[in-house]
Amino acid sequence: MGVAMGQDLGQPVVIDNRPGGGTIIGTDNVAKAPPDGYTLVMATFAHAVNPSLQPKLPYQTDRLSRQSC
Repeated sequence: MGVAMGQDLGQPVVIDNRPGGGTIIGTDNVAKAPPDGYTLVMATFAHAVNPSLQPKLPYQTDRLSRQSC
């Protein structure tokens, strides 16, 4: 995926897979990254379900979509 994205974008793409915690670990990493447009998250159904299962997420789910370009 990273190679194909890099070819389409014309610049290198690094995939940093952060598994665990039902996507909470990786999503928290993206939520705390600088809002420079260089950090992306691939959302799954867990992003919709986690707020109802985890009352104290380390990030605000509703702000994730607002930070996208």
